[in-house]
Formats: sequence, structure tokens, C-alpha cells
Amino acid sequence: NRSINASIKLIPINTIQPFVTKYLSDLDGSIDGEFNISTKDEVNDFTGYLHIKKGKLRINTLNSSYRLPDDRILFTGKKMEFNNFRVLDSLNNELLLNGFIDFSTKKQVFADVGISSSNLQILNRKEEKNAVFYGDIFIDSKLRISGLVTSPVLKGKIILAKGTDIYFRQTENLN
Repeated sequence: NRSINASIKLIPINTIQPFVTKYLSDLDGSIDGEFNISTKDEVNDFTGYLHIKKGKLRINTLNSSYRLPDDRILFTGKKMEFNNFRVLDSLNNELLLNGFIDFSTKKQVFADVGISSSNLQILNRKEEKNAVFYGDIFIDSKLRISGLVTSPVLKGKIILAKGTDIYFRQTENLN
């Protein structure tokens, strides 16, 4: 039998910026957490939490900014749990995550996560010379992702919300 206790304090989120520069920018905020990893009779178990404080990020291809105000991701048994985990867009519209990801079986990670949003901005791109898509996209969503993460079942609705204005530029190949 063994047990490992760990604590992390105020790790800046922007320390991962060099690894994700192509996809994400403007990373900010910090992460705290406590973990206990134990083994008893050859069965591994982990408990603890990650606490995200004043998290920020921008998805480069969409030019959309999001905030993770002050929430926790819990780890109990062999599950990662989301309890009203909030993500806010630049207009303070909310996306909520509820559910869990179960790591009980190493080769078959299982998820049951609900995602809901109202008027969430997912695209905020200005017209640029080479941009194929630009404009603003707002969505209302109610989704459930369940099953094995290698072949999840996705059920729900995503509806374009008021304020959506999408432009598509078709470029001709004159060769």
C-alpha cells in the first residue's frame, strides 16, 4: 500500500502558452490544487481538486475570448467531476458543464457530461483579406456527451442565436 499527497499553489496558466501558441493565446490566471494518489491491494485511487482562478484564453482561429472565473474540477475515486463548471464569453454569456469523466478502466475512459449555453459567442472574426469565414456566431446549446471517449454518443441541440451574422468568402481558382 502507498499514498502520495501533493499540493500545487498559484501555477500561472500562461506557462503552457509556448506549447499551444498555434491554437490558444492570451492565457492568464492561475491553478491551485491538492491531490492524494493511493494504492491499496493493487487498486489505484485519486482524490483532490484543481481550482482555476481568473482563467482566460483566446481561441485563435475563432478569435473568441473566454474566462474561467473561479471554479473547481473535482477528482473523486477514479472520476473527474464538473459541478456547474462555468465558462464565460467576452460578453459574459455562460456555458455550463455538469457531469464526469470516469477513468476506472484504463483502456475504456467513460464520459457523461452535459453542456448548456445561452447566447454564447463562439466566433468573433473581423473581415480579413484571406479569411474564408468571418462575422459573429452566437449559439444556444443543450448537449449530452456520454459513453466511451473513443466513440462518444452526442445528443442534443445547437441553435444559432440572435445576433449571428456569418460571411463565407468563396475564392475562385483562376488557373
